[in-house]
Amino acid sequence: MTVMNSSASLFCSLIAGVSFILLAATVSKASVTLSAVADTFGDSAGTTGNFGGAGALGVTAALATGQFSSVMSFNVSSAITSFNTQYGAGNWTLSGVQLSLASRAPNNAIFNGGASNANIAGSFDVSWIGNDGWTEGTGTPAGSAVAGLNWNTLGKYTSGAKSQGTFNYNPGMIIRRRQA
Repeated sequence: MTVMNSSASLFCSLIAGVSFILLAATVSKASVTLSAVADTFGDSAGTTGNFGGAGALGVTAALATGQFSSVMSFNVSSAITSFNTQYGAGNWTLSGVQLSLASRAPNNAIFNGGASNANIAGSFDVSWIGNDGWTEGTGTPAGSAVAGLNWNTLGKYTSGAKSQGTFNYNPGMIIRRRQA
């Protein structure tokens, strides 16, 4: 999953999570919530820098400090195990996935918040990427790292990404998207 460039400037703390919702053959409902196991972002102003240790994600259009695109990875094996235990292997069907993101003031000049250090309203795209071979890395806004995904290598992993939609953001809101 990748959150692609946008006209918004959005800083997401690691409150991001994915919920899997299923309908079993008996039409009962169950859900599992997962947190990202890896995340990082690329910055067009620092094309070789990695920010996997930033503790946050950034999404922004090409503003003063560059364009940001973020990626997150989720390990779904615990969800599969839970559903298999509850309903038996192969006796369930996934009926939807919900992504939830929360925002807060970035408090770092690397992000496009300007002097007010605020998130900026606008739209952003969310895409599903099938290539999870990227490395999170350890860079932070205070000191980016070379190892791990960066702006220059982002395209290698997002080629063939499937758009899940464009969403609007207003500062302070929690973003939830359910994909059936």
